[in-house]
Amino acid sequence: MSIASEIARIKGNIAAAYAAAADKGATLPDVQNSANLPATIQGIPSGTDTSDATATAGDILSGKTAYIASGKATGNIASKAAAAYTPGTQNQTIAAGQYLAGAQTIKGDANLLAENIKKGVTIFGVTGTMEAETMPTGSIIQMMGKTAPDGYLACDGTVYNIADYAALAAYFAAQFDASNYFGGDGTTTFAVPDLRGEFLRGAGTNGHANQGGGAAVGTHQDATHIPLLSTYYNSSNSAITASVYASDGTSGTANNKNEPKSQETWILSKSGTNKLATFKADSLSSAVNTGYQGDSYSSRPTNTSVLYCIKT
Repeated sequence: MSIASEIARIKGNIAAAYAAAADKGATLPDVQNSANLPATIQGIPSGTDTSDATATAGDILSGKTAYIASGKATGNIASKAAAAYTPGTQNQTIAAGQYLAGAQTIKGDANLLAENIKKGVTIFGVTGTMEAETMPTGSIIQMMGKTAPDGYLACDGTVYNIADYAALAAYFAAQFDASNYFGGDGTTTFAVPDLRGEFLRGAGTNGHANQGGGAAVGTHQDATHIPLLSTYYNSSNSAITASVYASDGTSGTANNKNEPKSQETWILSKSGTNKLATFKADSLSSAVNTGYQGDSYSSRPTNTSVLYCIKT
């Protein structure tokens, strides 16, 4: 081996050493000779090479430090402690960009079952099958209290805004061709029926042998006229008890008595013989004189008042 080739080999090794030092982050001197090589090698940064690192402070936990491409960095990622979440009507979001330092628990409920949820309603992926028994709009209930329960209005004739009880107003409109059948202007207001002091009866005519007849639904009827039970005395001073049945429920002034003013039939029972006789009001004046006693009667049964309420 010649001296020239040996010198060439040494120069090649020096150049390779400088190149390797540069790859490790060393700063190369202007004169890259054997004399400056030791100092260049000593200038190689110690530890892991971070020259190609891509992390930033936003990728490091708050309070923690690390070496990145630009040097030492302090992290700024926030930590979130353990928490439990109870489901509600609003979404609860765990924000991004946090470190979950503790368990995040979404609470469950053993009652979250299909049979406990109204049919057609889905809650957290569970579709209900329960068919609740509810009173339809327009239903009447009786309450032993002074106020209507939730979902009902007292049947006291009060006028309400249609916008506040649209379903009930629409129901009246469908049933009676007018939302203001019981009152209100029918445009913005309507009224509930006034059932204070009223008894309710079935509408229409039934098929019983001794049938009764009811008026149309929603129609008010006055009370049946109660006969006046009176005692008259004829010319022989024999008592005649007369029970007045006036179809129009009115009374007149014949003989200055409370008698029918139309020619309604009187059914008379003469005392002592229990004999029945039929007279007309216009022919009765000759059968009675000024002797008169009377009393009126009521057919109202014993009763207790309740509060009628209508479903909205």
